[in-house]
Amino acid sequence: MNNENINEITSQNYADLIVDWTIPNINRSDFTNSVIQDINSQYGVIHIPVEEITDDILQQYGYSAMPACYGITTYRNEVIESAYTIQQFELEDIKGNGILIGIVDSGIDYRNDAFRKIDGTTKIRYIWDQTIETGLQPEGFGYGTEYSKEDIDYALMQTNPYDYVPSMDDVGEGTAMAAIAAGNKSESSAFTGIAINAELVIVKLKTAKDYLRDFYGIKEDAVCYQQNDIMLGVKYLIETAQRLNMPIAICMGLSSSQGAHDGYDIMSRYLTECGSNNGVGLAVAVGNEGNQGLHFLEIKPAEEKYSLAELNVGSDNTDFTMELWTYIQNPLSLIILSPDNTVVFRIDTLLAAIRNGRIEYGDTIIYYDLFGSEVYSQKKLILLRFKNTSKGVWRFQIEEGEGVVSLCHIWLPIRNFLKNDIYFLNPNANTTISIPGNATQLITVTSYNAIVLTLAESAGRGFTSNNIPKPDIAAPGENMIVPILEGGFYPLSGSGLATAFTAGVLAAILEGGELLNVTDKINTPLLRFILTYLARRDSDKEYPNPDWGYGYIV
Repeated sequence: MNNENINEITSQNYADLIVDWTIPNINRSDFTNSVIQDINSQYGVIHIPVEEITDDILQQYGYSAMPACYGITTYRNEVIESAYTIQQFELEDIKGNGILIGIVDSGIDYRNDAFRKIDGTTKIRYIWDQTIETGLQPEGFGYGTEYSKEDIDYALMQTNPYDYVPSMDDVGEGTAMAAIAAGNKSESSAFTGIAINAELVIVKLKTAKDYLRDFYGIKEDAVCYQQNDIMLGVKYLIETAQRLNMPIAICMGLSSSQGAHDGYDIMSRYLTECGSNNGVGLAVAVGNEGNQGLHFLEIKPAEEKYSLAELNVGSDNTDFTMELWTYIQNPLSLIILSPDNTVVFRIDTLLAAIRNGRIEYGDTIIYYDLFGSEVYSQKKLILLRFKNTSKGVWRFQIEEGEGVVSLCHIWLPIRNFLKNDIYFLNPNANTTISIPGNATQLITVTSYNAIVLTLAESAGRGFTSNNIPKPDIAAPGENMIVPILEGGFYPLSGSGLATAFTAGVLAAILEGGELLNVTDKINTPLLRFILTYLARRDSDKEYPNPDWGYGYIV
């Protein structure tokens, strides 16, 4: 790609759309004037002028065309009664030798001693920094800069390494996850990673473009990444592992609430395909939405006329989105009532001649998109985008017909994209596993406190919206002692850290496969079986469990 193409990929003046070439009305020949990035033979990304993102864009290209937004899952607890230091792996000879651990996230502080060998050289094989456009791109990828182990080693010998390899982690999540999965043992702090001899491949994601944040109403200071960059990041990790002829354990700690939470969305499908490759283990996080009050679910008895969702909207959350999902067979009507109990709008999915539109009520603007059968989930979807929303309790009356036992989900974005003054007054903590954690054949990891053996309060809960058992496994993720950007060590929490812990365990299993010469028969579904089969279980719980999965690892 030439410089003009690079500008279209990264420029704020161009929007990104994810397309599925197998859908009949999507033809490559229609985009001869657009830059196209192929993710695989089925999915691609087209880059179009941002002014073409009109109110009916989803009706033109489909709900899944607009990239979903993903946020971080690491946080600091305000009160820390006790912190957890990772224990040395029980099998002394199994330390991740000959295995790669790949992380797609906020980057890495490559200068940290946790990622340097005894001789001072780095244990990082490659960094693809999507935010830097001054160096050589990875082969086959049209943006960013790739830094090799040799580049990083040279930088580490200089007084100011960033003059030579300017890639840095501005957030800290990527650094913490890499340290848990593969960080060196620190004598001063008693810290150690899981697979300390594994090598790292890191993707630093560029942040989501402004048009996308505005479309979804995501707050300005939120750390936000977009779906297509993540998918290309995973592609890069797998191609790098294949080029090096090494097994790889991939850790994805990012989360999204955009989708039907059934494992059939594009991201889940793509990652499932990636995880089916031999020598690849792919672990994903449940997210931190379990106790956030951002999910509504009510099973309406047949004799009732409707169910009612009540949403408190504070003055700090004027812009946000909401997704209502139900089965396509149900004759759904949705009545929107303002805080003063005025009927603002009624959407009847059976009779609606117009599938999208704009509603104005005072200063509040609501954009709606109706999909009678979303392509991948085969479910009915109403997407609402609120702008300049009035403060107060908004009510959503969901009517699915008398005599029908209905089940309707409503999800708001993840908490990191919102302020704390928006929440359902009648929330449901179940079915809050973030996407892509609902995908059946991925390893979905929840977080627990390894000192007191309690599940993290924020951890997303199962099952999937199709009632498939998830999560798969619980791993330590609360108050984990990790290296931080400010220097030294500090306890951080989050399901992404539990996923990094699991990735280290996967690297150890893959090393065992190498020793037995069976790695070419090991993939993510098999690793998922191994973890769930060997998981520790408590006698007072039933498994599979919507909170704990099939048990926990230590």
